[in-house]
Amino acid sequence: MAQSLRKCSCTILNKVSNNNRIVVIVDDDLEITLLFREALKDISRVKIFTFTDPVLALEHFQIYEYAYVLVISDFKMPGLNGMEFLKKIKALNPFVRTILMTTFEVEDKIFRVIPRIRLLMHSFKSQLECMI
Repeated sequence: MAQSLRKCSCTILNKVSNNNRIVVIVDDDLEITLLFREALKDISRVKIFTFTDPVLALEHFQIYEYAYVLVISDFKMPGLNGMEFLKKIKALNPFVRTILMTTFEVEDKIFRVIPRIRLLMHSFKSQLECMI
């Protein structure tokens, strides 16, 4: 599997230049990764990658660690939880920024309002642009 990732990565390497930095979102829920990709896609000079498997994300990091500027990871994932994953990332590159996130169900109706979620993502995007 690692060899196939490396073969695929050759194509990606050509697209990642000194002007492009990598931001990765890792979550076992595909919809969450797509939500973050959509929210962050307009940040200039940043390549967004998403993974639903933290082991594959770690392999990608090992190949391109020089280009990574931010790793956003879910906490609860099968196989390798987010805390363990980010510890491995920091061991390889202590300078990469990391964010650990998690979700939980809230029964209160006020938290179900979609415009609030969009506002939160817009605020999050603005803060990330300053970080990167």
